[in-house]
Amino acid sequence: MLSRRFNGPIAERIVQKLPEFLVSLEFDQYCELIEKLLNLETDRLLKIAFDVYDFNLDKLVCELDAYTMLLTFRDEEAVFLEAFSFDLCLIGDALEKKRQRMGISDYESFQKMHTV
Repeated sequence: MLSRRFNGPIAERIVQKLPEFLVSLEFDQYCELIEKLLNLETDRLLKIAFDVYDFNLDKLVCELDAYTMLLTFRDEEAVFLEAFSFDLCLIGDALEKKRQRMGISDYESFQKMHTV
């Protein structure tokens, strides 16, 4: 299921964060795990999502991370367009709103705030 929506490296990173899905599951077990996942606290889900996209493990999702993520779809344009582009647009909108709330106009300003 993950490989249909997310390409190799991204699916692998998601599974690393959710090791319960690494074993073969019967239908009832699968349903229980999905329910558990859906009931995780928002902060935990956001942390999982952040860790999946922080490819260089620098505790920031930067342009290099976005580029690395997009490279995973270079041979899977249909998968990207049908599934992931919507997710990316939502993430981009959320990040832009957060930057505006913080008064940040660009990535360099954001980096300066965190290195001071």
